[in-house]
Amino acid sequence: ALLYEMKIAADGAVWSATSRGVYKYAGGQFTAFLTVPANTSPPCWDFDFAPNGKLFCSHTLPFFFDPATQQTQTVISSALAYSQSSVLTIDDHHFVFSGDHGDVALITDSTETDTFEIGSLALDMQTQNGHLFLLDEATKNLYQRTGSTLTTVDMQAGNGELEAFLTDAAGNIWGGANYNGGNLYIMDNSANVQQIDLHHNNIDDNLVRGIRPGSNGYLLLLESTGIQRLNPS
Repeated sequence: ALLYEMKIAADGAVWSATSRGVYKYAGGQFTAFLTVPANTSPPCWDFDFAPNGKLFCSHTLPFFFDPATQQTQTVISSALAYSQSSVLTIDDHHFVFSGDHGDVALITDSTETDTFEIGSLALDMQTQNGHLFLLDEATKNLYQRTGSTLTTVDMQAGNGELEAFLTDAAGNIWGGANYNGGNLYIMDNSANVQQIDLHHNNIDDNLVRGIRPGSNGYLLLLESTGIQRLNPS
């Protein structure tokens, strides 16, 4: 099976969205949900944790899935996706769904409350201090939405080369780029941008495809050659 997303729940269980279903790994055992036969459409491209033990899942239409009851609740959204799509849980009542054609739907509980457009599917979505950040898969632009205003965040990472980003608790934005072989950038909360010298940190200068928080304040860089650890200080 192909792995599309993997996340760790608050109770330590590892959840995975694959081409054959959604799997939970806990207590040394796997439990399968929403399984489908081979060579059919995956049941869930992306997911995030919703309240009361549910999952917020993406498909042609986003839906909530309750593993305890095996019940699904579809959210009728204008942000239709015909292949991959992405989702984000903001809080107990607010969710975001991004479709392939650039439509992004804001959802309150199970009701779509607002939509707006970016260039294409949001490759990644995160929130920071009330702002919603979205990385456009096609243009590789990073957008910030505050209220109803959508602006472009200039990470100065070359011409349309941003591949990944991470917002941290200090208000910084980290950006991984496919520019001059691969670079890492940081923008502080005053919009000052600095390029990080990966060689100085004994890290190969490769394409940074993902940035994740690690333990003890480290960042995990998902690079074209593997996963490497960076000490931001």
